[in-house]
Amino acid sequence: MEMSKTLSMSPDDFVALNYFFVRKRLLIAPTLFFALLSLLLLLFTRSMELMLQLVFIGGFALLSALLTLANLLVLKRAAKKQYLSTHALQSEYTLHIDTGGIRQTGEHGIHTALWLDIIKASETKSAFYLFFSHIEAFVIPKRLLNEGEELCLRALLNDNLIQRSKTTRKDVPSDEESDPKTA
Repeated sequence: MEMSKTLSMSPDDFVALNYFFVRKRLLIAPTLFFALLSLLLLLFTRSMELMLQLVFIGGFALLSALLTLANLLVLKRAAKKQYLSTHALQSEYTLHIDTGGIRQTGEHGIHTALWLDIIKASETKSAFYLFFSHIEAFVIPKRLLNEGEELCLRALLNDNLIQRSKTTRKDVPSDEESDPKTA
């Protein structure tokens, strides 16, 4: 089973990728801010009326929500600016995926990764992300795939990643000991 597709990343795809990388941090900072301010309020204002404390806590919650929204807007603006200023992100590339791994070919070169090099695969509403490091991924926008290609990609991911998830990297034989297509 194999799949080959020519793709290009849109500004929205790049924003979604950036959001995917920081999604947890976008929520953690405002939540900690809210919790810390609420705790300080409760500790140092014991004599204050309960209703007034609740009003302050509600204000802190609103401020935390506004901080989250501001973070999202800054992220979106910065990602679009980076996309528009980087020619490599705007150019087309061809992904060839088979049982041996993934090969990305574009005007800026070729990148090949065996399935053992893929450390994580994620699917969102808009794309598949196949991570070959903690900060780099092959991006496959779903808007460019038909239903058959999505099914083929899921089958390749299932056969080559999910099936091996019970095996850790140290359990996998070295390149000399195994054929990459069977790993």
